[in-house]
Amino acid sequence: MSPDPTTLLAYSTVLFLIFGLYFTAAELAHGKTRKAFWYSSPFLAASVSGFFFTSPFLIPGLWGLRIGAVFMTLAYGLGWQAIRTMLGRRTCLKAVLIVCVVSLAISASAASSGT
Repeated sequence: MSPDPTTLLAYSTVLFLIFGLYFTAAELAHGKTRKAFWYSSPFLAASVSGFFFTSPFLIPGLWGLRIGAVFMTLAYGLGWQAIRTMLGRRTCLKAVLIVCVVSLAISASAASSGT
């Protein structure tokens, strides 16, 4: 018996959600609301991405996969911002959002390639 990719992705989605909620609760318990957002946001974005990759059929066409890809890109960008926060540097969320919008625009402009 070997697990299928969808099951592994669903497990990862739940784990990312648990990690995101843990970082939120842990930092808020210490009164660090800004750090709570930056430390938990990559995991929460990855859990949203995993949700859309696990069940892309919820949105018609390829939009479920496109939104999943945008949230995965967002998760990496927010991880970069969390590291910047950890090092005491200023965050640049605008750069992350620009990359996500460009990624979605390129994906949306692509035509279907058949199957």
